[in-house]
Amino acid sequence: MRKKIIYGCMGLGGGETVISGQEMKKAFNAFDSAFEAGIRHFDLADIYNGGRSEVVFGKWLQMNPSIRKEIFIQSKCGIQLHVGPLNSSFYNFSPQYIINQVEKSLAQIQINTLDMLFLHRPDPLARAEDLKDVFLLLKSTGKVQNFGVSNMSAGQIEWISRATGEPVKANQIQFGLGHALMLDHQAQVNTYTGNGYGLEGMQQYSMMHNIELQAWRPLDKGRFLSIHADSSACEYETSGLLKKVAEKYDVSPSAVALNWVMQVPNGIAPVIGTTNPSRIKALAQALDFEITREEWYSLWITARDKKLP
Repeated sequence: MRKKIIYGCMGLGGGETVISGQEMKKAFNAFDSAFEAGIRHFDLADIYNGGRSEVVFGKWLQMNPSIRKEIFIQSKCGIQLHVGPLNSSFYNFSPQYIINQVEKSLAQIQINTLDMLFLHRPDPLARAEDLKDVFLLLKSTGKVQNFGVSNMSAGQIEWISRATGEPVKANQIQFGLGHALMLDHQAQVNTYTGNGYGLEGMQQYSMMHNIELQAWRPLDKGRFLSIHADSSACEYETSGLLKKVAEKYDVSPSAVALNWVMQVPNGIAPVIGTTNPSRIKALAQALDFEITREEWYSLWITARDKKLP
């Protein structure tokens, strides 16, 4: 599978109801920089900045209509933010809710179809017949071309695929040097610490079923990139190793961290979210080289701060 980087639009659109000219300019600069860096896959969600991320992306598309055929647009639905006790969110896969959110996303992005719709987090109240009906409706009306999920286990993906008759094409999970549970549980098989937290067999299941894995927060909020007085010894050591490898390939340490993610078989696609044009360009360097097996293992072990069994 060809390596790629996905541009995540979660940081764009601003926090105010009315999108300012400054926020619009910031968004356009980020989208332009991502496109110029060779990124053709864009990640959205109905909840990102209250839908404003979709709005600014839609306005950018209207300014650049010729690029629609060159790019892949995905969005997500299924989370109702902060509507429950303790300011908790609800998850909602009911048919009318999904349909309403898809139509809202299409209107905000100003397009007729989503290349992929993701169900954002698993809804324990989801019913097989409801999902089958809504997937069929969205596909038959051309509003959605493909379906994916986010933050789901192999069992949940299998259930959705069987319930709907539609293959799940992608699963977006948290993954990176600072959050490698999908790999750690494999190394800990037959040990007392072998809990995969729902990710047991995910890598192999994805390869068997041709499901693309996408990694959200692949840089773990810069944990190993921005060292400060409170950083742990593990973070200091991992940061130093990233810099050492980066010097070898003449790239940024952040590009090395992304390249580490992409080396996992089946081609995990990291979702980046920086809005800084120079950082977008630096991260895109991850597409231009490959770290060695020895470097990959050294980074994994150093970041997990624990030797392999």
